[in-house]
Amino acid sequence: YMKIKNVVFSILCLLVIPNIAVAQCEDGEQPLGEGCEQCEENFYCAGGEKQSCPDGFPKSAKGAKSEKECYKECQVTDGGTAVGSGTQYNESDAKCKITSCSENYTKVTNAPTDKATEFDGYCLETEKDCSKLLNAKCTVYKNGCQETDSSVSQGDVTGKAKITDATNGTYNLTTACKCKVAGRHTNGTHYIDYYSYSSSCFISNKYTSEVTKCDAGYCKQSSSSILACQQTPAGYYHADDGGKDCKPCPAGQTSNAGSTSQSDCHYTSETQFCDDNGCISFPMM
Repeated sequence: YMKIKNVVFSILCLLVIPNIAVAQCEDGEQPLGEGCEQCEENFYCAGGEKQSCPDGFPKSAKGAKSEKECYKECQVTDGGTAVGSGTQYNESDAKCKITSCSENYTKVTNAPTDKATEFDGYCLETEKDCSKLLNAKCTVYKNGCQETDSSVSQGDVTGKAKITDATNGTYNLTTACKCKVAGRHTNGTHYIDYYSYSSSCFISNKYTSEVTKCDAGYCKQSSSSILACQQTPAGYYHADDGGKDCKPCPAGQTSNAGSTSQSDCHYTSETQFCDDNGCISFPMM
């Protein structure tokens, strides 16, 4: 009797209780009872499932269909070319959070001051011309970097600086950037001087020099460690040809110190035999 009663009860339950169908919601919708409604703000709905936006980007509008709608893509540009990319809240006043930078660019933590309101992080050239980081022209000062100091000379900024601090995007200006000043001329030597950058200017007591040209009668021997043109030694000459190297006299000939032309080269009694009929030269081998 009990078994028959249980069977009858089960049959009655099936007849009375209707089947409840689970709603098949489209992307951008979430289940609500037997139907669907628009996906909630700060969530996205796909395949009938509701997911929260990633941490840091809880900013999707109602009806979002994918995670991408929690944020939008943004870019860093340099001269009109995209050099980095990131993600940004779907709000016009939100910062662009940089996630990657192009080759030859370094991702830095803190954006430059003039970009700090727009970007969280930034992309800067890993190596950059000093003339772009400072100015194309430079002034060399005697005692410091104050405008009241007497300047020594003016020149062109040269060199390439690299980023040494990826937090603030600091470049190694003091070791890489120089003020190139040409035109110094003394004792037969023409120089280009390179003044180092210190704090906020180029100063006169820190510099290196390069010989660019020697006057006629002066030259720079490749074996010499002296940074200057010296009077051409015997057996050599140097014309005013825009160069700086000593030129040797032809084999068997010599010249006096300070010679300025190959025509100054001549044979000596050791390399030449003369009699009443004339002279015979014996080039030295």
